[in-house]
Order: sequence, then C-alpha cells, then structure tokens
Amino acid sequence: MATSAGKVATAAWRRAPLSRILERHALLCSVPKRSCNTLFVKSQQKSFSGFELLFLGTSAGSPSVRRNPTGVCLRLARSNWMFDCAEGSLRQLMKSTVRVPLTTKFFISHLHGDHLYGLPGILCTLDNHNAEYKDPVTKENAARRIDVYGPLGLFSYLNTAFSTCSTRLTNLQVTVHELVNSDLLSEMTVYEKFMRNAPVHPSLTREWIHAQSDGNGDVTGPKALGRKVAILGDSADSSRMFDIAQNCDILVHEATLSHRMVKQAVHRGHSTARMAGYAAKKMNAKILALTHFSHRFRHWSVDAGNCRTTLHLALEAQESFGKRAVVPASDFLRIPVPRPPHE
Repeated sequence: MATSAGKVATAAWRRAPLSRILERHALLCSVPKRSCNTLFVKSQQKSFSGFELLFLGTSAGSPSVRRNPTGVCLRLARSNWMFDCAEGSLRQLMKSTVRVPLTTKFFISHLHGDHLYGLPGILCTLDNHNAEYKDPVTKENAARRIDVYGPLGLFSYLNTAFSTCSTRLTNLQVTVHELVNSDLLSEMTVYEKFMRNAPVHPSLTREWIHAQSDGNGDVTGPKALGRKVAILGDSADSSRMFDIAQNCDILVHEATLSHRMVKQAVHRGHSTARMAGYAAKKMNAKILALTHFSHRFRHWSVDAGNCRTTLHLALEAQESFGKRAVVPASDFLRIPVPRPPHE
C-alpha cells in the first residue's frame, strides 16, 4: 500500500512542472505578439501575374522596426530588376517570394546611402549563387551578365568597395552604365552603302496561285498592349517625367513629408504627398504608390493616437490626384500589373 502511494506521489510530482509549463505557454499565447520577430508575418501569397512590383523598403533615410530603407523590385517572368538598393535589401529579398539568383539588372536613382549601401552585398551574394551558372545558348559554365545603371560616380563607388574588401566577382560579368546628363542628341545618318533592297514577293493574280509546301512561319495576332511602370527617386520637381511616364499603370513616387512642411521638403530635395498626387495627375497614372516616408509618419495599421500615419499622406495625395487609387506602400507590398487586353 505504501509503495502504491509512493508511485502516485512521484507521478504527481513529475506532472507538476509540466502543468506549470503548460500554464505559462497558454499565458504567453494569450498575449498579443508585438516583438520584432512577428512584425513581418507573410500573408497568403497571391498568384504571380508575370509583372509585379514588390516594395522591399519604404523608409526615408534610415531603417526602422517596421520599414527598411528604399528598395523596389520589379518581378518579371524570368528575371528581377532592382530599383535602388538600401542597406538590408538583400535580407528583404530573401524574406520575400523573389528568387535572388534571378536578379539581373540594378537601377540606382542617386548616390545617397539610403538608396545605395545594399548594392555591394547583393552583388557578392549573386556571385556565390551563380557558381554553376550555364549559358542558355552554349550550355557551358559562364559568368552571368549583370547590368548596373546609375549616375556618374557609381563605378568608382563599387570599385572602391570591392577593392578595399579584397572582393573578386569571379562568377559575374558586371557592367556599370553611368548615365550623364546631356542636352546634345546624336544625329542619325543613313549611309548609302548600308542600304539594301528588301525582297519583294509578287502578289497573287486571279489566274495563277502557286501553292507552297508546308514550312515554318510566324502568325501575327492582334497587337498586345504593353505594361508601363514609372519609378521615381528623390525628387522635388518631377515635371521632366510628365511626358515620359504618361499613361503609366503604376507611378511610384516619394512622399517624404506632408504639405505642411513643403518648404523643408523642397529644400532637402524631396516631395510632399500633395506634390506626388499632382505628378500622378499630370502623368495620367492609373495607380499612385507612395513611398519613402519620414519617420514622423507611422504605419497606417498602427494605433498611433494623435500621431499622423501614412494614411494621412494618402488622403492628402488623393486631393491633388483627383482619384482614390492611392496606395501608401509598406514593406513586402505586392502590386501586380495584369496584362492588358488586345487592341
């Protein structure tokens, strides 16, 4: 009898710590999770349209708990194009649905750190991921071509970063295209020695029809309309883009501050939300996506009390845009651009 009672007591003693652990676990689960590890919970993934924008960073200047500095990825069917690469852009790519090795083009709007500091790290990672890259034509190992576009000084920055760190990109062929402002347009000249007569096929007559044998050929269908996206960097005057970005499907425009601080914004080379809406109206954009928010404005989903949020900036942009199609972008926001119908 004593032995039986001892076994019961021992079992109860072993269950006691387990019960306390279960109670503590239930208590922790009942508390709203606000840690930094749960701020970027992946939502249910949407199907890929073959052409979509993915916002990797929407903060101005420096990162915050909820936002990474500037970075936008244009995801295509077989490649990815990056527009600005701030610090942390590589980690944002890895946390998203984008396949990092498929990134082939980079576009840097200007040489500010919050648009540039992540580029060397991404190139080094791409070099590691393409160690076994094979040329799609020859099917042999080759260096993958990477194109980087940006202003004057971009090559010097990358060269200094890699040489200082003794980094060699052995699996990539990186070509830096530095774009220099110029009002001189090259004139096109047609030289007679390069002119050739195109072959002319005789038209069918009503008496003779020559039936050709079966062979390969192209069938032309109705003309398909393209998809157009305009992505602007820091800008206090977007008027030069009005004609180029006309009738774009999506306009990505910065809205660093509200219009109450317009003098401060323009002085620092930035736009307000109202200025972004005006630019979208002039470009006849279908959707305006605001980004590059100052830390003064919290995420629209946060209960900020009396603080202003990015939703206030979106409402301000709607007034000058004249449309409700204004999106305050957040990190990992995906905006698909569906293929338009044929003409």
